[in-house]
Amino acid sequence: MGLYFPADSDLAAQGARSVEYVRAMAGQVSNAGLVIEHVDSLVTLGTVRLGPHLHAMRACLAEALDIPPRRMSDKARTNDGLGPEGRGEAASAIVTALLRAS
Repeated sequence: MGLYFPADSDLAAQGARSVEYVRAMAGQVSNAGLVIEHVDSLVTLGTVRLGPHLHAMRACLAEALDIPPRRMSDKARTNDGLGPEGRGEAASAIVTALLRAS
């Protein structure tokens, strides 16, 4: 995504909603003649419990990607106090998307 959107330090990115970047990337995928079949994500935060929010996150992302929520898998973990994420100093996410030609 960094090839398409400004860095966090760029004034154009300040106040932007990240879900709009996701929506724009879905458009890039569609313009390339591809269809999103499935998305799998893992978010790691040390101090925030995402479990209660996963259903709403899945619904929001599925809507932005224009896919049914059943084609999304999302997980969260805390890193049990280890590393920068576990200490609450950082957050990380790993996302994999399965695409097919339209």
